[in-house]
Amino acid sequence: MNIGTIYLAWRKGKGSRRKIVGLIKKNATSGVRFSYIKAGVEEAQKEGFTPYVDFPDTEKVYSENMLEIFGQRLIKTERSDIQKYLDFWDISSEFKIEPGTLKSGDILTWKLEKDNPKDDNAVKVFKGTHVLGYVKMIHSKVFHSKTKPNLKIRVKSVDQNGTVNRVFIEISL
Repeated sequence: MNIGTIYLAWRKGKGSRRKIVGLIKKNATSGVRFSYIKAGVEEAQKEGFTPYVDFPDTEKVYSENMLEIFGQRLIKTERSDIQKYLDFWDISSEFKIEPGTLKSGDILTWKLEKDNPKDDNAVKVFKGTHVLGYVKMIHSKVFHSKTKPNLKIRVKSVDQNGTVNRVFIEISL
């Protein structure tokens, strides 16, 4: 794959100007690297930008698993065909988490939803009385174990740059 240089842009939302916050570079001697562009990050932070969850240090040059990590980025929600992709992956678009709602360390609650038509093992997640969404189907079965009835959910990190993209949780006894 011949990349050369790819600049990463961020914007607060539709209609806002893009800020160049980082770049991915590839060359024969150093491989693939990611680094932030200080001036772009500082400008974007004034509008709500936070560093990418996999790259929290804005001073560091990252060089491990760059293509794999960036390859897993979410699709743009502004796409005209977004519902097609949400339907294909069976992702509900009814839950929207507002920026600032969650932070690392927040304790969440959960409830089994056995009458859920899409998943017999559905686990609904809450912050207070606010419904945040569901645990992924592939992970929800652990909540049904009779030997682990008191599982706790804690927010590990939140990937948010003007909007909440992903929430990573930690499950413990």
